[in-house]
Amino acid sequence: MNHSPSSVSVECVLQSAADIDVTMQRVTLFVNVLFRNTGHQAIEHPRIVIAVSPERACEISGKILSPQLIHTLAVYVKGGRQSGWKFTDDNWFRSGKASGEYNIESIEPLTLSPGGRWTEMKDLQIVCDMDKLTKPLTVNAFILAQEISFTALNSICISMST
Repeated sequence: MNHSPSSVSVECVLQSAADIDVTMQRVTLFVNVLFRNTGHQAIEHPRIVIAVSPERACEISGKILSPQLIHTLAVYVKGGRQSGWKFTDDNWFRSGKASGEYNIESIEPLTLSPGGRWTEMKDLQIVCDMDKLTKPLTVNAFILAQEISFTALNSICISMST
């Protein structure tokens, strides 16, 4: 199937809240990723890439499962299907720490309909120790659809000044 660039389009935004714990010297970001198909054709199996910098300063957690844990911890919905989000790589922790990029996909097959409603990946948590933040903490998201990358309309940036 051929895809002209104008027929594939995704809009993505990040919702976030920050908790800065001065006593624990820790910053916690609570992030939701919202995205929708704004193109003219259905998009099969989109992936989310979360990019965090500085790469080694943060821990990522939330309602995203390691591929090995899907069968035991995934949420089951009506009809016996599994629902939720998973990291695409078995070594997601090591590769994410090295590159700062975490690849995520839906556990169940996901199709974004043209002009469709917003799809959400909720409750991503990014925790950083303040002493590891040698430069501003930045978080961005990309949606990979039909081998095209669509950058979120907004990013998150927190700078700790002394």
